[in-house]
Amino acid sequence: DCPKNMRLVFKQLFNDVAGKFSAADENMGYLAISSFLFLRYFSAAVLSPKLFGLHPAHPQIRTARTLTLIAKVLQKIGNFVTLVDSSKEAYMAYLEPLIAENVPKLRSYLDELIRFDAKGTFLAPKRAVLNPTTPMLSGYLRKRRAESLGTGFVPITFRKRYFRL
Repeated sequence: DCPKNMRLVFKQLFNDVAGKFSAADENMGYLAISSFLFLRYFSAAVLSPKLFGLHPAHPQIRTARTLTLIAKVLQKIGNFVTLVDSSKEAYMAYLEPLIAENVPKLRSYLDELIRFDAKGTFLAPKRAVLNPTTPMLSGYLRKRRAESLGTGFVPITFRKRYFRL
């Protein structure tokens, strides 16, 4: 369940980008939304599961490589790329049918994300994967910031933030 404010931002972003670049490509509005979602949330959570509280420790090297490949596939779907460049990424060529199959599904998901009725209230997605009241993940994150005082000593401050996904 996406927060209403984010859905409003996505709708405005879609309208602005689609209005400006509609002649160039019909996917530009969708690309703007999916780039934000995939780069900031989905790929970041896959690549850094400890930071999102999905795993208690950083992944081992082999696992990290697998997570990187998963993030690449997610990013290709998010960028609406249906063909894999076999000269650069021959190892991903066998995933081309999977990517091509899921690009239209992403587009329909983004349509549902920014859909609203005449009163301006957002309509619920047609199908929900999870119960909207059940969080997939929640807990505390520690925000770290280092500040230099000019003395060479760098104190580190931590702020505890609660999140719900």
